[in-house]
Amino acid sequence: MKALLPVTLMLLLSLVAMPAVAQDEGSFGTIVEAGDEDEGLILDTSNPPEDIVFIDADGDGDLDVDGEPVYISTDSSSVRGAIRLIDSDAGTAGTTVTSSSPELGRDAESLSGSWTYIEEDGDTGFTIGDVLIWDHADEDDEADLLDLLLSGPMAGQLVRGTNYVNVQTQDYDGVVAFYDEDDNGDWSTRDFLYLDSDDDGEVSEGDVRFFAKAWPGQGEEEPEPEPEPEPEPSDGTEDDGSSGEEGPQDPQAREDAQRAKQEADEAKAAAEDAKAAAEDAKDAAEGAQDAAQDVNSKIDELGDLIGQEETQDSPLPLWALAAALSIAVLVTRARR
Repeated sequence: MKALLPVTLMLLLSLVAMPAVAQDEGSFGTIVEAGDEDEGLILDTSNPPEDIVFIDADGDGDLDVDGEPVYISTDSSSVRGAIRLIDSDAGTAGTTVTSSSPELGRDAESLSGSWTYIEEDGDTGFTIGDVLIWDHADEDDEADLLDLLLSGPMAGQLVRGTNYVNVQTQDYDGVVAFYDEDDNGDWSTRDFLYLDSDDDGEVSEGDVRFFAKAWPGQGEEEPEPEPEPEPEPSDGTEDDGSSGEEGPQDPQAREDAQRAKQEADEAKAAAEDAKAAAEDAKDAAEGAQDAAQDVNSKIDELGDLIGQEETQDSPLPLWALAAALSIAVLVTRARR
């Protein structure tokens, strides 16, 4: 029993030295699976961040186990806009250096190495179950202390203790690329960085996500299709097509519609008749007014004539007066 204590103690110490960080969906180091929302997005390889750099806090020229931060950057001497590759006090893996980040302005150093991976699932090539590594320590065919774990449950950590140490690695042939979220033709911090494992120019199964935010489309619910309208029950009758529109199928409803249309047509005809009658009445009133004016004019003329006769001391015979009045009446009736 006592002989087992040293072994148990060593195992506990190795676990403490290698804190596992659970990776939520959308977090750094997840691998694209078939059917993911970002599958099929077109990737761009024009000037992505692909320089692996670190901040040499103690100035010894090499990465230390005490947590010196590591980044992937567009500039081998700067971390402005870079993405963090391991968890540190400055931020978690997959987050971006912004204008308010504590490390902004500090000089960066290139971190030598190459892309490799550990074949975990036993198949051929890099796939979902494998572990991506930046082989920095000695760039051999094995994982070593201070190599970077960049996918899987330990993504964002350094190789420490005994986990993955001396495990055989294989060359990784993927390329760094990004999805141009803001569509400006160049890399920006709004874009999404990937390692395109099969270098096919689009997000596909087996590619590695190098960002901590949700990937494009993640969590968005697909709109539900609108339900098709249910067909109305039919009694076998069809619209006669006289109106050019589909009529109601129910006989009572169709009869009511026809009656309403007939009443509307009759009301329209009555309105037109009333308008015509009003115009006729207007014309008759104008004609009566003109006739009255003519009678008044004739009476005035007759008065003038009578006056002239009286002036000449020759009274107008009664027959002349009667004739004049008869003519005036005839003229008036003729104009009506």
